[in-house]
Amino acid sequence: MLTNLTQLVQLTALYLNYNNFGGQIPWFSLNIQQLIELDLSGNNFVGEIPEILETNSTQSPLSVHLEVLILSDNLLSGSIPSWIYSLPFLRYLRLNRNKFTGPIKDFKSKSIESLLLGFNKFHSQIPSSIFQLENLKHLFLSTNNLYGDLELYKFSMLRNLENLDLSYNNVTLSSNNYLDNDNLFPQLQYLSLASCNISAFPSFLKSMKKLKRLGLSNNQIHGSIPEWLWNQGTPSLSHLNISHNFLTHVEQIPFKNLQYLDLRSNMIQGNLPIVPPSLIVLFISNNLLSGEIPSSYCNLSKIYILDFSNNSIQGKIPSCLGNKFYLSVLDLDINNLSGEIPCDMFENSTNLRSLHLNDNQLEGSLPRSLCNCKSLEVLDVGKNKINDTFPHWLEDLPMLQVLVLNSNRFHGSIGAPTVKSPFRKLKIMDLSNNGFNGLLPTKYFESFTAMMDGRAISKMTRIGDNYYQDSVIVFMKGTEHVLEKIISIFITIDFSKNDFEGEIPKLIGNLKALKGLNFSHNKLKGSIPMSLIYLSNIEWLDLSSNELVGKIPSKLTNLTQLSFLNLSLNILVGPIPCGNQFDTFKDDSYSGNLDLCGSPLSTSCDNGKVQQEGDHSEKHDDRGIFDWKIVMMGYGCGMIIGIFFGYTIFFSTRFHDSWLRKKIERGGVRRLPLKIILRLRRS
Repeated sequence: MLTNLTQLVQLTALYLNYNNFGGQIPWFSLNIQQLIELDLSGNNFVGEIPEILETNSTQSPLSVHLEVLILSDNLLSGSIPSWIYSLPFLRYLRLNRNKFTGPIKDFKSKSIESLLLGFNKFHSQIPSSIFQLENLKHLFLSTNNLYGDLELYKFSMLRNLENLDLSYNNVTLSSNNYLDNDNLFPQLQYLSLASCNISAFPSFLKSMKKLKRLGLSNNQIHGSIPEWLWNQGTPSLSHLNISHNFLTHVEQIPFKNLQYLDLRSNMIQGNLPIVPPSLIVLFISNNLLSGEIPSSYCNLSKIYILDFSNNSIQGKIPSCLGNKFYLSVLDLDINNLSGEIPCDMFENSTNLRSLHLNDNQLEGSLPRSLCNCKSLEVLDVGKNKINDTFPHWLEDLPMLQVLVLNSNRFHGSIGAPTVKSPFRKLKIMDLSNNGFNGLLPTKYFESFTAMMDGRAISKMTRIGDNYYQDSVIVFMKGTEHVLEKIISIFITIDFSKNDFEGEIPKLIGNLKALKGLNFSHNKLKGSIPMSLIYLSNIEWLDLSSNELVGKIPSKLTNLTQLSFLNLSLNILVGPIPCGNQFDTFKDDSYSGNLDLCGSPLSTSCDNGKVQQEGDHSEKHDDRGIFDWKIVMMGYGCGMIIGIFFGYTIFFSTRFHDSWLRKKIERGGVRRLPLKIILRLRRS
């Protein structure tokens, strides 16, 4: 399409933003001699901007008329060519969110009003010419590799500056008394100095009456928030982010118009601070807060995100806390909350997307009012004392992707679903460490459609939004991990440490998107289903501490993504498969299976023994009327003699097993071989 623009000789403005063209920008096909404005942002363009542009008639820099050049949100690389620095009438230059490298040099134009170079890889000090751009309103240099010590007073000449973002570079900012001037930065509305090695609140904030957004996160600020910040400055402040510092005390937030407050990851002690009812987003996680949740938090009528996680907050959960129409996220993980979850807590929570109550002391049953949460994607109530049966009434929630009920007192059989397509979007299901029993819920496995599409793993997205990214604690590859941001391709089932019985259903092989499967520490019997070979994306598989019998299917070696395997403490027999990932597993993956042999175990495989054990695994009870192998022993000296010895050995074996069983019941036999005890238990 861009190649057809060469004839538009009178064109002065060209806006083709966010069309996803791809490829390189066809600079030499654009007749841009008369262009004043050019916007090609958001098109996935790649490559470098040429140092010299050849036009139809001459070889010269880009048209001297260009005032607006916007190339943001592409994949452009290399350094900024000299002709851009030389544009005399340039007002808007936006190259943010690309892959530009090299230094930032001096700009010729004194008319620049908007300079957006953030989210690149520029490596230099901030050029002195920027401090002389008297018309500059918007300066965004965040997330680069800029370095050096920088005095904030250098920006004092920029009297029209409205937005300043220097965050996430390698600069060290400092200020002096000059910055106490009451008329400093008179127009500034947005200020972000995150990760700039600041050790105190800049005193010039006293005079900033128009400031709406202030970001000072990831710095070295200690102690309390100064009173002058609350009482003198920034009456119009709506966004305040002072997270990831070393603040110790915050008692009251006086800003009446404050909507966004981020205090997470400090060292704040005492009770939860009193906050204005105007708040929409509140983060105060990862601190040292204690006490109960104040009743004043019931007045947050427009609250969207409420995150108190990882503190020591006590007492009961007020029912009003969740009963908010606008509430999307309620995160109370890792506190000391007790009592029951109020039964009416979620009657009006139709927009609730994420509920985290993990690692508290909550009791009682799961409130049925959660049925009203039709937007719910994440439900995590793990590590509590909830005493309930399986919540069938959640299976019809259309958006639910994460269900974590682990380490509670859930009990009983899961049984069959009550709706046609239960949990169809579920991607993480953790029921581990409870009292569930009965057969594995095969009918539910048939409906886990989000776990069946192996191709879906290429679509990597995160559960959450721009403000809040969900996290969850999962047991993977033998250890517990905190998944900081739940990726949509992280698809797991964990039913470990329950009392499930019966066989592993063959249809588990239909869940081709699974990354992890844990059925360990149950009472599962039968053989390892061959259908597991279809789990081509699986990375960890734990079937340990069950009563599984038979051979390990040799085709499991085709699971090339498998990096953790635990089949220990079962009744498996025969040779351990070799090849691919199986050559990397150690002996603890197979320990406790007395009749397994081969690498990595020290027991070598005897061909005759292996064959006999293999036959035994195919017929779980090989003690029919008698052993036909013994009968065939008599083939050479007469069938009658063979049958006689067969009956004799058969009945003596029956008598011996019966005698052993009685002795075990009376406690009269000790230190029996494990395989004899297990055989007696099965019979």
